[in-house]
Amino acid sequence: MKHRIAATILLALLAALLFPARAGACLWDRDTLAHEAQGQDEVVNAVVGWFDRNPPLYYEMRIKLASAAIEKNPGDLGAYDDAAVACDRIGRGDEALEWMERKSRRLDALDANDPAVRDHRYRFLANTGTFWVHRWARNGADRGKLAEVEKARDYIARAIELNPNAHFGREKYQLKFLEWIIAPPNASAQTQPAGDETSPTAQHEAGAATTAPASGPAIYSLDCIGLVRAIVGTKTELGTRPDVPWFALVRVRQEGKGSLADLGYGDADKGLAGLVTLGNAWESVDAFTSLWLVMAAQQRWTLCVLAQARIDALLDAGKGTLSPDFATRDALREYLQHHAFRGVPIEEEYISRIRTYYTQASAAAQARHEARQAFMMTRLEAGRHPDTDPHFWDGYREPSRPWMPGSLGLLSRIEREIGKTGTIAAVVLFGALVAAWMRSAIRRRAARRAKAAG
Repeated sequence: MKHRIAATILLALLAALLFPARAGACLWDRDTLAHEAQGQDEVVNAVVGWFDRNPPLYYEMRIKLASAAIEKNPGDLGAYDDAAVACDRIGRGDEALEWMERKSRRLDALDANDPAVRDHRYRFLANTGTFWVHRWARNGADRGKLAEVEKARDYIARAIELNPNAHFGREKYQLKFLEWIIAPPNASAQTQPAGDETSPTAQHEAGAATTAPASGPAIYSLDCIGLVRAIVGTKTELGTRPDVPWFALVRVRQEGKGSLADLGYGDADKGLAGLVTLGNAWESVDAFTSLWLVMAAQQRWTLCVLAQARIDALLDAGKGTLSPDFATRDALREYLQHHAFRGVPIEEEYISRIRTYYTQASAAAQARHEARQAFMMTRLEAGRHPDTDPHFWDGYREPSRPWMPGSLGLLSRIEREIGKTGTIAAVVLFGALVAAWMRSAIRRRAARRAKAAG
């Protein structure tokens, strides 16, 4: 009995290590904190699509509920956020900005030093900036209207200045993204003299079909968050060779430059995953390219290949980059496949297994999404909404996301959660569990034999 209890305790401890509570940039409404509180394996979930996306009716009903709440109590500042974010989610960007204007007028009449008012001022700035860039993107991402993106950047910068740690510090990556849109680094400018006719930008301006650059690392052009420049700068020899894959560049980080955290990018994986799961970047090639860069810089090769699979899927679906250095999706695909993606230091067989996993996990995520939507629609169409119905989710069963393939996937998951020391502890704990079970089984068998012999 004692051995059974010990085995049960060991099993519980092992389960706590292997299956930790799960966590989730950059819209603020009542769903934001709920998502953060859930906890989740952010990067994998963001890449395969394992996160909540609600049907339009959900947001249409929320707009009505929030409008009613504001009519009843114009001082309900959170309701303005709910209405505005709901409008943005269903593509009604002008209305979203109008809701923020109404909230701003309410805030102007309140004590700016009140902590609650200060928090709502931050949310107003963060939401307004996000709405401006979403509106610009929905209207065709016209680079002739970059003033709208500059306005978005200014709002986000003010929001970060007011509350640097909001969104768990992730909003800084949204700001980097906006700055990259406004002034994208030119690949040729990093390594070529001005006016070089072989530069991708020169080809683009001349109307030619851009291919992988003849000279200079186009990875600079795709670096939405400035990570490449932070690691290798522009003068490192490796950083000037187009034939060297990004994976070779990460070695420079090991030559005294310190960790990504030392460079200010320690939370980049969570920040970019948040832009996907809580923002509007689920179909952004650029967001996933940045995530891929972060995974490579951290030498998390399994997740790096997984991000590559997502980028390929987006290119297959007709999505492209906002970088002006690539005139066509084919040019981008050629560069990624023949230059940037080259050289992942894991076996081809395992790369194939990871890509197969992506296909399976993304299909499972789509099935989860469709089942969740169907569950919601039945109740929404009956007039029920989770904002007002505490029993809305009764009966819903959350499926489990498929695991990464093979033992490496298991070890990667353990290492992400508890570190290498914890991984060793988990292995030792598992061994102790097996030993205790075997010892107990041997003693029970011996006892049965002794009883039969007596």
